[in-house]
Amino acid sequence: MGVVCGKAAAMPVAAGSRVATGAVTDAWQLEEPTAITLRDARSDIDDGFIVHAGKDAFSYQDAGSMPASDLEAVKRCCRENGYGGFVVHQGTRTAYFRKHAPEDLLRNATDAPNILTLFVDAGIPVLGGMRMISYNLWWWNLFNKRGGNGGSAGKLVAAARPEIIGFQECDDVDRVLRDGGLQHYTGIRGHRALAIAYKTSSWELLATGDKDVAEDKWWQYYGKRGVQWVRLRHVGTNKTVFFMNHHGPLSVNSGGKHGGKAVAENIMRVVAASREHGDTVIIVGDFNATPACSTIKELNGRIPLVYTGRSFGGVDNIFSTISPHQTLNLGAGGSDHDAVSAVFVL
Repeated sequence: MGVVCGKAAAMPVAAGSRVATGAVTDAWQLEEPTAITLRDARSDIDDGFIVHAGKDAFSYQDAGSMPASDLEAVKRCCRENGYGGFVVHQGTRTAYFRKHAPEDLLRNATDAPNILTLFVDAGIPVLGGMRMISYNLWWWNLFNKRGGNGGSAGKLVAAARPEIIGFQECDDVDRVLRDGGLQHYTGIRGHRALAIAYKTSSWELLATGDKDVAEDKWWQYYGKRGVQWVRLRHVGTNKTVFFMNHHGPLSVNSGGKHGGKAVAENIMRVVAASREHGDTVIIVGDFNATPACSTIKELNGRIPLVYTGRSFGGVDNIFSTISPHQTLNLGAGGSDHDAVSAVFVL
């Protein structure tokens, strides 16, 4: 049964009917160079699709296929049919669709010949959805040592089309926004290398603040650790959001000088003192704590933990008083942490 997308039909592929995507063959090597234009970067985001060159996921489990000469048409077809992504084979100039969820595709992506490129849909999955991101930028390395890596972090954020972002290890939020062409966002620099940015046309800033809530252990000491927060009113819905950003104490899973329970209690004190009735509460950050740590357990008892990333065993976390419609790991963009995201409808 074919999958119809406008005027293009995505045709089903019978088992064994195409060249295997798991190994290089002579047939691939004989193909002439393709005219398909793909990103050169090994991992990038293009129009809401995470792009991994030289990767595949769930080989042979094709939901359908169509010519890949028009990538915009392939992307539209992917979204119209609810697929999580597709793999482009440059030798056959064909896109092979994957029905699996985006998170499953990213989790199961494996190395493949360079002739293959995996596209995973990171777009907004629901009408009225608003993407919130948490992203540790690894500033000393990505920016100070590598000069920003061609603006890779800002470009990753821009392509994900978020409403609000919480950055950790961010010395210059305006630079990140410029790198991504995000001059239509407002950046707020907090203390302790924290920063929050939001889409200026969508939100009215009501209040902002920051406060120290923790301190590192003596044997891995960089200083005190804080939270930064904003209260925002959405222009279209008049709904309000209390958005908090946190970078937790070292060593990982220790809770720092005073322990994880104290960190969680200090965070919740700031929330209680700063939020207003009716606010949706969203807390994001690199907590330097995984879900097994008392910091996360204590917070989860007050505000539900809705997503945990993969970096460093799961130290990047998102909490919210409302359930997300999608959670997604967006990739590293040159950092040592992946950017993590959740899509909410207020």
